[in-house]
Amino acid sequence: MKKIVFLFLAVSFMLLESCVSLKKYKLMESSYYSLKGQNMILKDSILILNLQLAELEVKVDEMTQKITALQQDTLNKSAQVRMLLRENAELQNTVQLLSHNISKEIESKTQQINELQKKLNEREKGLELLAAELEIQQQRLYESSKALNEKEKQLNLLSEKLSNLENILNSYQQNMENLKTKVSDALLGFENSGLSVHIKNGKVYVSLEENLLFQTGSTKIDKKGHAALIKLAKLLEENPEINIMIEGHTDNIPYVSTSGCIKNNWQLSVLRAVAVTEILLENNKIDPKRIIPCGRADSYPLSTENTKEGRAKNRRTEIILTPRLDELFQIINTN
Repeated sequence: MKKIVFLFLAVSFMLLESCVSLKKYKLMESSYYSLKGQNMILKDSILILNLQLAELEVKVDEMTQKITALQQDTLNKSAQVRMLLRENAELQNTVQLLSHNISKEIESKTQQINELQKKLNEREKGLELLAAELEIQQQRLYESSKALNEKEKQLNLLSEKLSNLENILNSYQQNMENLKTKVSDALLGFENSGLSVHIKNGKVYVSLEENLLFQTGSTKIDKKGHAALIKLAKLLEENPEINIMIEGHTDNIPYVSTSGCIKNNWQLSVLRAVAVTEILLENNKIDPKRIIPCGRADSYPLSTENTKEGRAKNRRTEIILTPRLDELFQIINTN
């Protein structure tokens, strides 16, 4: 019984530090104490019945002794035989009645004792089952607490990772703003000549209209466009952490070849991107691995208007500047 109480107290302590339902715990605790109280009452009832049985047995012994004395007295007092016989008969009847009643009482009490003992056994079995269930709950609480601690540990790691990502993204965004400002300042004199600088999707876009760089249908860069690219190359030299994507764009009017070297808008857009790349790489301090030229033809128009102005807006070269995200990817890929 002390072991059960100790187990119950241990389970109670674990329940206080876990997230298992307190309601279920209180129901189990109430059931335990209720069964324990009933067990004590049954034991007291058995003790009282045993005492009553002993008293009845004493009475039987006393009556038997009286009968023996009367029988002996009959032998010595013949004058009182009839009276004694009558008394004896009466006593015999009384004894038989008492014996019968006592037998019935003993049988009844014995039956009650057996029933109470059966109930006691059932209660003790119930207590054992309850103790086993409490032990299972204790194990579940331990496992739940362990799992919860592991989840909290993972959550803390994820929170730290998220905080680092936010810091990097904030720094990334600020760097993009700073880069946009630097590019705008470096190319200040060209903004009214078909050059614009803006941020989109976390990248700095330097958009150069066709009339700033090329003649219609040509891949040769004009002097003014060449000067703008030289200034941009100087800025890119000073910021080696910036990767460069150069995209050539055309309008939707099919290219008409005059020399046979260029067959369509795809080739024209690619060759224009390559021409811009070559100007930037005239600055030999720029690592060629940083630059990716590509052609988009008319796949990504800025304007859907089929007008002269709309088509002119679509004929452009975009230099897309993106900082390296090694640190960001390292955090994302960290388990």
